[in-house]
Amino acid sequence: MVRSIVSQSYIRWVSELAHRFIILPSVLEVVAADCPPDEVFALLDDEYTRSLLSATSHQPMTAPELCEQCNMSKSTVYRRLNKLEECSLVKAAYIPDPDGHQKKTV
Repeated sequence: MVRSIVSQSYIRWVSELAHRFIILPSVLEVVAADCPPDEVFALLDDEYTRSLLSATSHQPMTAPELCEQCNMSKSTVYRRLNKLEECSLVKAAYIPDPDGHQKKTV
């Protein structure tokens, strides 16, 4: 697995830049208070996270659907979704199945 490595100085620079402009209030108003801006920017720098956000921007999807559409392993999808949910960048909903079970979608 290839991972994007972002230097801390780059994250600080982006964070400071965002503070100078209107981006930070508009984007981070929805972010959980305990999720620091550096963590949000690092999360958004991740290609897997961006792929998940792009896929869920069109319609709610379950984790298995995201695995298939984004060509990712289940563990990768669940890890990224958990982090996105912790930072309030996605919101999960439970939808009843016809067979009486519930599916969690984001």
